[in-house]
Amino acid sequence: MQFSGLTADSLLPRRGSRQVLSEHLPADGTARRSYRRMQPIGKDSSWSSTLRSHLIDYVTLLLLVIFLVLSETAQPFSKQIYHGETVDLEMWKYSYPLHVKQQVPAWAVPTISVLGPIVVIGIWAVIVRPRRAEIHNTIMAALYAVFFTALVTNLIKIGVGRPRPNFMERCWPDGKVVWDNASGQASCSDNAIDPSEGRKSFPS
Repeated sequence: MQFSGLTADSLLPRRGSRQVLSEHLPADGTARRSYRRMQPIGKDSSWSSTLRSHLIDYVTLLLLVIFLVLSETAQPFSKQIYHGETVDLEMWKYSYPLHVKQQVPAWAVPTISVLGPIVVIGIWAVIVRPRRAEIHNTIMAALYAVFFTALVTNLIKIGVGRPRPNFMERCWPDGKVVWDNASGQASCSDNAIDPSEGRKSFPS
């Protein structure tokens, strides 16, 4: 079977292809590079031009952060806690002791969630040396993932309003349990310890 129009030169990789035939490289090895360090042919864009071309992404990310902050201050749904005059049907599930001093500080989780991926991406960028646009897009994707996940989690917490296991001690630190006669909802005392946070158990 014959193929017309095929020459020896046409079988060589096209200009700009990442596929390189070792026999066509210089014998001294000056032009040899590992595959992971090879970059597409073309001038790498500067950081300023890369940042200017993603203004919409920055605005969207900023709005995502604003909604996340607002969701932190929103009041959660007040889930009904079933109780009786002589037998508590559900209160035992929310009567665990409250530890005021947390083993993991509140600032640790968001800090690690944001800075952790950035540090890993920075190490990857130093080793692999990708294009600036690739570094930028990877960081943006990581930030979007962190903030979007946090926002969705907060919205679920607010919508469900499931009490935490220590809700009783949060709501009534003095142990005097009071229920609203009209609605049957928990009527927390004046010295309650952040009762709104006590209704954000699920899905965390």
